Amino acid sequence: MLKKSPLISLNPFLEQLWLLRIGRRLRNVNLPETVKHPLLWPKNYSITKMLIKFYHQTYMHGGVQLINSAMKQKYWIVEAKTAIRRKVRCCVTCARFSSEFSKQIMADLPAARVNPGRAFLKSGMDFAGTFMITPRRGEGVKAIKMHVCAFLCVCVFVCFTTKAFHLELISDHSAKWATRH
Repeated sequence: MLKKSPLISLNPFLEQLWLLRIGRRLRNVNLPETVKHPLLWPKNYSITKMLIKFYHQTYMHGGVQLINSAMKQKYWIVEAKTAIRRKVRCCVTCARFSSEFSKQIMADLPAARVNPGRAFLKSGMDFAGTFMITPRRGEGVKAIKMHVCAFLCVCVFVCFTTKAFHLELISDHSAKWATRH
């Protein structure tokens, strides 16, 4: 009967106060006895649930892995991860912080983006003005914001179908320039 118990692999023993401890292979390590031989607790005891709640709040609503590793310094809970996961799942604070926002349904892509066609048949245009330029190479050189020129600007054309782009340097900001191109 004892040979089939899942606790046999943990090599448990009773100490003077009739508490069940785990017999690890760490007898020769220079650590406190509570770390070398943690107390053995079943997962469904009320004391175990209170311990999990205490560690969960002490470690500021940490996750399952953090609580498990912190508790293993003094306590060995049978099937600890499932017990901790169950307790964390019931935590109101953790539920609030881990909740997801409502997910929006993505709209269909426009026809210009999905139907094959000649490059720049369907395109968009935008102007770029300020650039980050590094004046020289070397260590500690910071990039500075620069305009190309007071009169010059860069026009960016983007093809919706192929994602190709074309850059054009312009000096005339009038509407006549846009109608020519």
